[in-house]
Amino acid sequence: MAEPIFFYLDFETSGLDPAKHGIIQAAWIIERDREILNENCFDVALFPEDNFDLKALEINKFTLERIAAGIAGTKLLDLIKTSILDTLFQSSTIEKTLIPVGHNLSFDLSFLSALNKKCNANIWYFLNAKKQLCTCSMARWLAAADLIDVPDCKLETLCKYYRIPLDAHDAMNDIRATRLLTHIFLDILQE
Repeated sequence: MAEPIFFYLDFETSGLDPAKHGIIQAAWIIERDREILNENCFDVALFPEDNFDLKALEINKFTLERIAAGIAGTKLLDLIKTSILDTLFQSSTIEKTLIPVGHNLSFDLSFLSALNKKCNANIWYFLNAKKQLCTCSMARWLAAADLIDVPDCKLETLCKYYRIPLDAHDAMNDIRATRLLTHIFLDILQE
């Protein structure tokens, strides 16, 4: 049986509310059998109706000029779809969708859903909404089972615990770390 195709994604955003804020940086890695098939990262321009929280921009180290120079949200969705389709066409699997993976995945998926709605797109055709992996949820489960001993399940805390290098609040750095964390957790669960 073939390994599933994982779609790791991470967004940096202009705030915490997908109804008011937008994606300002997007990164994704597509992987099968632990082999990277596709890897991308883009700065993203906000829609005119999107707000920004200065604290969020400070945390992400983004300026309004950098955000304005990013690609349009519609272009981002096109690039994600193209990456997914290229992967599916090159793959010998019968899979027609990819499994989303991320840290605090519901946060990123809520922003992807909001962008999908703004652009009147159909990104969910390509992603398996029923199968998802969230490393934050996995860490909580492992902590509850006394398999790891961490004070919290933040990405930075888990990376420090497993000695995974991380320069936080950069979408590509975060998603690369999340990918390594996923492998560690899957190995623990397989044991």
